[in-house]
Amino acid sequence: MLHHRTTATADPAPAATADRSSVAPPAPTSRRAGLVAGSVGMALLVAAVLSWRAPDPSSAALTPEAPEPPAAVAVRPDPWPRPAPAPAQAPAAAEYDLTALPFPSPIDLLPAGLPQATVADVAELPRLSATPVAVAIPVWTAPDDTVPPVLALRDHNYADPARWVVTQSQGDWVQVLLPEGRLALPSQDPSRVNHAAGWVRSADVTLTPEPSSAVVDLSDRSVTVTAPSGGAETIPAGVGAPVTPTPPGLGQVLTIAESQVGLAVYTSLQSEAIDSFLGSGGAMVAFHVGPGQGREVSNGCLRLTAAGLEAMRALPVGAPILVRP
Repeated sequence: MLHHRTTATADPAPAATADRSSVAPPAPTSRRAGLVAGSVGMALLVAAVLSWRAPDPSSAALTPEAPEPPAAVAVRPDPWPRPAPAPAQAPAAAEYDLTALPFPSPIDLLPAGLPQATVADVAELPRLSATPVAVAIPVWTAPDDTVPPVLALRDHNYADPARWVVTQSQGDWVQVLLPEGRLALPSQDPSRVNHAAGWVRSADVTLTPEPSSAVVDLSDRSVTVTAPSGGAETIPAGVGAPVTPTPPGLGQVLTIAESQVGLAVYTSLQSEAIDSFLGSGGAMVAFHVGPGQGREVSNGCLRLTAAGLEAMRALPVGAPILVRP
């Protein structure tokens, strides 16, 4: 709180007491009066100078003037409104002629760029089969329809309705194991002969569960067959000789048809040692009846007993077949 203080002044001179006995002074002359007046004026000027106090610079520094607030800047609307940028459009699907696409065959090589499907166990598969919804459907090398397809698949495998092993899915696409065809001849590259796969649109196929399978154990020379009902049995088999081994890896049931050795369950696998068997142009691997169970005796086929062949015939087209070393 501030307190008001009165500034102390010099003590006033005591009032003069009239001395009745004293005699009044004589009146001054004019010159003397002028000197007296000048002396009084000079005294007043000196007193005024002495009473004036210069401002304290430190006090002024402690109380600076507050700056004026900046003037508000008015924001004017854009007189030329701009439209929002259009959203980016997805690339258009490539055009193609389905009737001009090749179909796979056991003799002709497949188009370049198709992937290979490899699994170590049937449990790694989605356990689904794909059936086409049209007479023919296109196949791509990758799940991308902005590039043209390279192949077409029919709605039948010889006399049977087509079904293919589903190896994986991605968005609106599924990858299926191709029913036949080779990516390379054995004399060119044995590792590129089998397991060719392709991508099809999910809208072009119907997917159904596939519980059945056949697992070939080359070291044990046996086949474990899992029927559509889920029941499994292991049967003995003759396997490929050392110079013409049964090819390992993933395949599928292609069809059941007559062969030069009787009824056979044909697979999508082909020999990785023979370019053309008996001049046929291909070397398809099949399950058929023949001697030599438990031995390495064949050109790559699996030789079964009659009972063993009946177990294999219970498998539907498109059932997965896995050959283990």
